[in-house]
Amino acid sequence: MYMKKIAIVCSLLLLASCNKEKGSADTESIRKEFTQSCIEGARQQATAQGVELEEIDIEIFCNCSADKVLAEMSQDELFKLGMQDAEIMQKAQELTLPCIQDFIDKMQNKLSEQLMNISE
Repeated sequence: MYMKKIAIVCSLLLLASCNKEKGSADTESIRKEFTQSCIEGARQQATAQGVELEEIDIEIFCNCSADKVLAEMSQDELFKLGMQDAEIMQKAQELTLPCIQDFIDKMQNKLSEQLMNISE
């Protein structure tokens, strides 16, 4: 149940993060806006799902996502991502899959540690 909530949070983070050649959107201001939007979305989604996340884990995930998405998507694609275009959202999810997997792995490890501490 807990891992399902984490997976939902990860997917929803991409929705919260939201113009002409590949990688043309990789500017400092757009990166900052994307990352901040991701962090705020993560906080909101985690709270809504009842999942406690550490700030550093959110920041690592959002920075990783920004690296992947902004390096590969044009400004037009980012605009469509912000408009929740299904095709572009799928592309963003595929790009950030390594970030999502790392994030889920961290959460699983933390959960395992917590469960071991409880059982001791």
